[in-house]
Amino acid sequence: MRRDARGDPASSLIVVDGSQPFTYHPAVPHEPTTQVAFRLADRMLARLDRHAKRLGKEHAGIKFTRADAVRDLLTRALDDVEQRKSAR
Repeated sequence: MRRDARGDPASSLIVVDGSQPFTYHPAVPHEPTTQVAFRLADRMLARLDRHAKRLGKEHAGIKFTRADAVRDLLTRALDDVEQRKSAR
């Protein structure tokens, strides 16, 4: 795998079928994405950073970013809510 422009070993620029290159990251499925921005309280941000650090310890060799931590937590929370809703 090639490294991306930042040299991040956990992501890589990939070109599929002559299309535009996109950044692959293990935490991001191969589907279109949209960048979002939002504000968090400092305490929440600190918790998010701790979660990213925990993910890195669980998956040695991969550096997880805040965005990775947000995606992980959102996915877990949404899966939980949807599972509870379908169990009714």
